[in-house]
Amino acid sequence: AAPTARPRPTSTRRFWRGKAAVEAAVAGYSDKMVAFRCTREGGYRCETVLEPLDIVANAEKTVPRAWINADGNGLEQPFIDYVLPLIQGVPRAPQEHSLPRYARLKKVLVSQEA
Repeated sequence: AAPTARPRPTSTRRFWRGKAAVEAAVAGYSDKMVAFRCTREGGYRCETVLEPLDIVANAEKTVPRAWINADGNGLEQPFIDYVLPLIQGVPRAPQEHSLPRYARLKKVLVSQEA
């Protein structure tokens, strides 16, 4: 079965995308990408879903023309309404000597469960 889709706060999307990707790989899925399906009903909420690569890879998603002002040099309120939940907050990445500290992962193979 596909990994269970769970609503998650915006601030934890990367973690849940990674978790969903590992769950999918262990379950034997391939040629899929973890994506987010979001809704604004009752606030901004996302869930992880698996999408076929042929639908999402090498595809361009453009900003709707209605979101760009008439002069073509600014953005209208619908764009701001769309993007604001995605960019709120300041990332709190661990730092060493004022530089971001990234995880150093060991390459450990995960066996597929039967």
